[in-house]
Amino acid sequence: GIRKLFSGALMAASRGAMVTVGQLSCYDQAKQLVLGTGLMTDNIFTHFVASFIAGGCATVLCQPMDVVKTRLMNSKGEYRGVIHCLSDTGKLGPKAFYK
Repeated sequence: GIRKLFSGALMAASRGAMVTVGQLSCYDQAKQLVLGTGLMTDNIFTHFVASFIAGGCATVLCQPMDVVKTRLMNSKGEYRGVIHCLSDTGKLGPKAFYK
């Protein structure tokens, strides 16, 4: 039904916001750090390194949301909502969010 159609939509939207925030803020900071070392100038390689670091930061930041989103979308009604899924996943330990 309609409820199943939108299961995980809140987590998907939250994940999108966190990826954007994570990438933009980490990219800017990584670029400033790379330029601050004095080993590189502002060129394409500097942007590549900063983008690579930003992608890693965004992945680490959003992986827990991806796990919860996937669990919600694949659930057969065993979760009452996002909070229930978060607490159920949290009972498995912190590594459960990085499967």
